[in-house]
Amino acid sequence: MKRGWAAAVLAVTACGVAATWLPFISDDALISFRYAERAAHGLGLTWTDGERVEGYTDFLWVLLNIPASWLHVDTIWWARGLGVAGLLTAVWTVGLGAKGAPLSQGRLTAGLLLATSAPLTVWAVGGLEHTFLAGLLAVALVGAVRALETERWWRVGWALAACVLTRADGVVLLVGTLAGLVVTSFGAVPLSTLLRRVSTVAAAPSAAWLVQTLGRRAYYGEWVPNTALAKVAFSAQRVHVGVEWVKRGFIAAWPLLLVAVFVVWLVMLTPRRRQVVTPLVVALSWFSYVALVGGDIFPA
Repeated sequence: MKRGWAAAVLAVTACGVAATWLPFISDDALISFRYAERAAHGLGLTWTDGERVEGYTDFLWVLLNIPASWLHVDTIWWARGLGVAGLLTAVWTVGLGAKGAPLSQGRLTAGLLLATSAPLTVWAVGGLEHTFLAGLLAVALVGAVRALETERWWRVGWALAACVLTRADGVVLLVGTLAGLVVTSFGAVPLSTLLRRVSTVAAAPSAAWLVQTLGRRAYYGEWVPNTALAKVAFSAQRVHVGVEWVKRGFIAAWPLLLVAVFVVWLVMLTPRRRQVVTPLVVALSWFSYVALVGGDIFPA
């Protein structure tokens, strides 16, 4: 199969599955849309006039939805377009590999698994930033695998910088990637090379986090989003609920999980085993974080 045909098959499959979830739209997405619409009309990143309150946790997503008001486009459908773009980025990045790289059955299969994954495709039309974030994360993780040979770690850093700006908890993905990079590189390369890799990856996202944090403090008068002040709390009961939520998710997605475990086991038996370390550490970091904060309210 030629690359163009493979891309078309992946796109049609992903968009077709995503369309089955219509007309779903998350009511939480409307919060981001209101901030975007008010900003578009010169009223600032605010919910209403008066005291400024940061009621969103997806700064970059809010900014990306501002042009919808300028162009007089329905914000819901604009956001869905961005969601589909993120979905296709994830599917193509995983399924096609680097530009010019030969196609492989393994990559295409992985791309099709993503394209038919309900927890991913539902958010392509749901209005929130999840598939956009998934696309950025795919670029970062696939880039990290390639960088083991090319040493082009700056690309990974810029993708993670966008992750940090897209979600307030995107820093968890950054920490997971850096931890995976350390595990992958430790003992395999000189310490100076390891430090260079880590600093290159961390530079752009750390700068993005710092600028956003200082900007939040200056604009809203807080160090963290208002949602964190209102919702985040740590207790044994919340961890228990979070663990149960993650466990139910794994049970619901057991076919995909079974395939993933089998493939990882096969790769770990080959010289390419370093390639799966960083994605595994990121996954472990993210699911641990989700369990720690008590899970989520969305079944998807």
